[in-house]
Amino acid sequence: SNKNGIQDEGEVGVANVKVTLNETNATTITDSSGRYEFCGLNEGNYSITIETPEGYMITLKNQGGDDSIDSDLNSDGSSDKVTIKGDNNYTLDGGVYKTTAILGDRVWLDINGNGIQDDNESGVSGVVVYLLDANGSRVKDSSGKDISSISDENGEYRFEVEPGEYMVEVDSDSIGVGYKLTIKDALNNSVDDKDSDIDPQTYRSDIVKLEAATEYRDLDIGLVRIEGEIDIEKLTNGADADRADGSDVPLVLVGQEVEWRYIITNRSSESLVDIRVEDDKEGVISCPKVELAPNESMECIKKGVAKEGDYENRAIVSAKGKESGSEVSDEDLSHYRGVNGVSIGDFVWEDINRNGVQDEKEVGIGGVEVILFMKKDDEWVEAVDIDGNRVEKVTTTSDGKYIFENLKPNETYKIKFEIGDEFYPTLKDVADDAVDSDVDENKEIVVEVNTTNLNLDGGFYRKGEIGDYIWEDRNANGIQDEEEAGIGGVEVILLNENGEELQRVLTNEEGLYLFKGLEPATYQVKIITPEGYFVTRENVGDDERDSDLEEFLAQGEVKMPKELIESNESNRSLDGGMFKPVCLGDYVWLDENGNGIQDEGEKPLEGVSVKLIPLEDEFGNINTIDVYKQPIVDKIIATDSNGHYEFCGLIPGRYKVAFKTDEPYLSTKAVDSSDEIDSDIEPFKNASEEWVESEPIDLSLSNKPVLDAGFIESLCVGDFVWYEEEVNGRYDEGEPGVIGIEVRLLTLDNQIAKDIFGNDILPVKTNSNGEYSFCNLKPGGDYKIKFILPDTYHPTIQNGVADDEIDSDANSEGEIIVNNLQRVEDSKYQGIKDGKPGNYTLDVGIYCDCEDYEINPTKSSASFNLISSLFFLLLLLSLFRRV
Repeated sequence: SNKNGIQDEGEVGVANVKVTLNETNATTITDSSGRYEFCGLNEGNYSITIETPEGYMITLKNQGGDDSIDSDLNSDGSSDKVTIKGDNNYTLDGGVYKTTAILGDRVWLDINGNGIQDDNESGVSGVVVYLLDANGSRVKDSSGKDISSISDENGEYRFEVEPGEYMVEVDSDSIGVGYKLTIKDALNNSVDDKDSDIDPQTYRSDIVKLEAATEYRDLDIGLVRIEGEIDIEKLTNGADADRADGSDVPLVLVGQEVEWRYIITNRSSESLVDIRVEDDKEGVISCPKVELAPNESMECIKKGVAKEGDYENRAIVSAKGKESGSEVSDEDLSHYRGVNGVSIGDFVWEDINRNGVQDEKEVGIGGVEVILFMKKDDEWVEAVDIDGNRVEKVTTTSDGKYIFENLKPNETYKIKFEIGDEFYPTLKDVADDAVDSDVDENKEIVVEVNTTNLNLDGGFYRKGEIGDYIWEDRNANGIQDEEEAGIGGVEVILLNENGEELQRVLTNEEGLYLFKGLEPATYQVKIITPEGYFVTRENVGDDERDSDLEEFLAQGEVKMPKELIESNESNRSLDGGMFKPVCLGDYVWLDENGNGIQDEGEKPLEGVSVKLIPLEDEFGNINTIDVYKQPIVDKIIATDSNGHYEFCGLIPGRYKVAFKTDEPYLSTKAVDSSDEIDSDIEPFKNASEEWVESEPIDLSLSNKPVLDAGFIESLCVGDFVWYEEEVNGRYDEGEPGVIGIEVRLLTLDNQIAKDIFGNDILPVKTNSNGEYSFCNLKPGGDYKIKFILPDTYHPTIQNGVADDEIDSDANSEGEIIVNNLQRVEDSKYQGIKDGKPGNYTLDVGIYCDCEDYEINPTKSSASFNLISSLFFLLLLLSLFRRV
């Protein structure tokens, strides 16, 4: 009952609820304790569904952590599946709570008449209380009877109702003779459960708003005994007219008959006798009785002739109790105004919001012709005034006022407004007559005029329109940019405030739409996005140029905010922007010659990691998701076997990409060339150790750049230093390699060269076979290879033969100049040695100018080994002297 989803102490089961075992369609009904049971089940998974009792709702599910006392039902009355295996399961419970509310409280006898429920004051039974709606109408049951409650022996009454706004009304006949209602709100609502809440004049309470499953038990009703009371009500020509300035004061033509009616009521608990009625102007009034029983009334009548001006007279009644002898009296004023003629008028205005009420900002309509007719023998004829003269038509003033004067009272008139066809009558008679409109659908007011009536107003409105533009927001910035065009053929639907469809149109070829002829009201525009389009950002700028569609990235049916269209308003600012998703890619390749250009024959790189990096654009937008609302920040994909990559489903915006390789590739150089064939990433970065980024790009349907990435391999240079047995500038078979020769790699300006990682390249020495190499070099680089020879040793003839694989490449200074380093396909290594590509044709032959030593190519191997050993010793001595 407290809707907390827990079986609390005191909460009882609900009987006669239908329960279905979903897997077998078996059903049962809960017993008087709310219990149900399905027996003889096989092991397996089962679930139930209950038929929610009328007036109940399902409570919260799985509250509190104790499955034995919580509710296991979803909001539709179904449970999740539970597994039956071996043991029984008696924990599949369902909680429901009433959606109705309780209204009521207590009727009591207010002995001391203070309006407070004191301790010694008891309840009153048998008092009938009716249930009213917020408009003051009695609520009916299903059979059409008034719903009522009768107070019990404790004075208590109650209503069980649906949520809403209600009042209660006390049946005055049921409170008994000699009783009346006590004073209302004696405690000014500070302690509402102790005072009386019923107005003694209207017998009604104030409006009470009830929420579902709530109780309001503070509408108390206090009764007091009537000790002795008489009441007189005086009416002048049927009007109460208690106040001289009241709106009900009748206007009576001078000389016409005036009728006063005096209504006397005995409100005592005993009979009243010796009743006397006197009028301070008209004298003693003759009445049919001099004795009235409790609650009995009588009517006395006096007639006279109307005099000019304001007239006031006072009626006084006196009597005494038949048994008690107590004297009682009462008096009442009444008024009339004697006139020579009456006036009618008042105001014609433009009802901007068509609510039928003159709101503060709404102004009058000037220049409207108003014509007056009067009814004679059931026909409408031209009106005449009190003197019989024809009443001429009038024209409203600049502020919308009109008036007809000196008219006959007690006649029926018709006021006709001659106003342009573009004006339509607003709602009629929706509020107080001083501020509402009285014009019917024919632009007329028909009224019975007994007195001057300056509340005959006419409200009119003009129809409006709503539109305007559906466009392709190619950059998804939410703004109608100059180069962006409208989308034709888009379905646009106009809804009323309740979401009901009114009209449906298609945008024209320019993307424009318009709904015309709209009454002032609240409207909503809905579109159906064309296939492949997504809704752009909303409300990012000037309402004339931004998009008003409510949900970014939505598809299908998408609404704009509700808009109030006022009289004669043209609202052409309801625009909708849409875009198609874009892709970003393109190609990663091995730039074998390191020129930064995709040359024919250069191979694609497969498996290179590519990361997407969204950036903030000039409008402050950053796309962290794609059009399918999936996260894309640092999203990583890999190039395919053709070196291609692609990120699709992207929202137009600002992005960059970054690349990373498994192999020690270096990003190639940047060149000023066609964007279709160059590399677009930072040059000369080690892609195996860091992400190499592209420049930021603005991606849109109008701008789809390609972001290519070229990478270069690190290369080696080397190969062989040999001893020239015959100084002929070529390597002859059998000539030995020279061990221990120091080789340095320099820049062309004799600085220490650096590898692709930026490290200094240290000198090396030839190995036992005379071989040397330097690796991790940039393709396309320019280098100088410097050989440090011992004294008396010199490079042989440079390029002694035309075969680069067997000639000597060093100049007389022992240097080899390498321009634009590339891999060389030699016959020995095919350009790759020990798995490392490069130029392995850079050889040097050396000889000694020693006079006492001659190399003979025909010497034995032993002699050769001796020579090699002597050479090595001389080399060491030379190096030692250098140190």
